[in-house]
Amino acid sequence: MKDLSELLEEENRICFESFNEQVSWELGSRAADFCRKEQLPVAIRIERDEQILFQAALPGSCRDNDLWLAGKARIVRHFRHSSFYISRKLIQSNSDISKYSLDPALYRAKGGGVPLFLKDGTIAGVLIISGLKDVDDHNLAVRICREYLKAKSLPSDDI
Repeated sequence: MKDLSELLEEENRICFESFNEQVSWELGSRAADFCRKEQLPVAIRIERDEQILFQAALPGSCRDNDLWLAGKARIVRHFRHSSFYISRKLIQSNSDISKYSLDPALYRAKGGGVPLFLKDGTIAGVLIISGLKDVDDHNLAVRICREYLKAKSLPSDDI
């Protein structure tokens, strides 16, 4: 299991040159294609300032996943960290989200939500995945972001 400093370093590497509706569509489509091929029963969402830019519900996901997507996104927006980082931090301090006077029904401190940072440090959006164990949701979200960013940095002939 990654420690908090490793999770922070991981977050800092998810850094976009720019972020808009097109990037959201490309990232979300890549996520949905990968998850469909792997037959993962997940729901995927990308938000910017609470606006849903992309969403997909794959076979095996359910409407409860929408509640988890929203709750994980709230955690990311509130704390400016991945929902998994906040989950680990709360566990480490033997605490829960109510410590911050936040409603645990609305703020879900479980893995799967990752901030999409711009180079200047602002959060341009949030990628959220729900349907697997929280560590697996988190690792999947990070993997999808890394692979997207890597593909975008390669010359088009290498993609």
